Amino acid sequence: MATIAFIGLGNMGNPMAANLVKAGHTVRGFDLVKANLDIAEANGVTIVTDALAAVDGSDTVITMLPAGKHVLAVYADIVPVASKGTLFIDSSTIDVESARKAHGLAAAAGMPQDAAPDAEVSRDVVRKVLGASFVGNFVEWFDYASYGYFATVIAHAFFPEIAPTSALLATFAVFAISFIIRPVGGIIWGAIGDRVGRRTALSWSILIMSGATTVIALLPSYHQIGLLAPVLLLLVRMVQGFSAAGEYAGATSFIAEYSPTHRRGLYTSIVPASTAAGAASSTVT
Repeated sequence: MATIAFIGLGNMGNPMAANLVKAGHTVRGFDLVKANLDIAEANGVTIVTDALAAVDGSDTVITMLPAGKHVLAVYADIVPVASKGTLFIDSSTIDVESARKAHGLAAAAGMPQDAAPDAEVSRDVVRKVLGASFVGNFVEWFDYASYGYFATVIAHAFFPEIAPTSALLATFAVFAISFIIRPVGGIIWGAIGDRVGRRTALSWSILIMSGATTVIALLPSYHQIGLLAPVLLLLVRMVQGFSAAGEYAGATSFIAEYSPTHRRGLYTSIVPASTAAGAASSTVT
């Protein structure tokens, strides 16, 4: 059996690496994205933190490189080392043609024919990802929607000095303003997910949302601290909006990265389903 190094994993590399492990080969993996490494480790790939260490002593090196020049530059140091027996596969797009190309190159290198890029990640891993994403998104949007259903109570506690209708409108204005922060949150959470992994990013976004919801319940009212009360309410709502921005898109990416190609659309549909379920369930409170 051969020792094979994967430099860069992702949607195409991880399924190939998983099948090579099943075939009895020793597979080493290096990637800059922690989420890709988590998948690879779950599939039995030996994770290394240095690209050169992955290449050293390997019989074959497979580089799953996107077309971007900045990524190629990151891996430039291993190219001279990985000369003979190296397969350079452009994984920037996952389509039928690139899948056939990867399959053919693997076969030419003497690797198992079942090391095709459309192989599935283990079902147990996929189930855990789906379950975690559903529960996380459910909790996130349960908390988020609860504010709307408690609008009349919030209006009375934080805007008692104005007419009831105006107080309710002010409450919903605070709800609306929190959406302004969501684009910023989406960018930041996306970067965090790329650097430390989707699972970590999702966990933190859920904790922040739940914590912000708890803080709203504990905020002193207008009668206790005056105008500071609605100001604090607005700030906490913006924190909720920030965390919600990371949950929806992050959960979608998390599921898509683990899903088999022919089930990706079906599996990612669990995100809007869990969003609707969470918002609907908050009505019973």
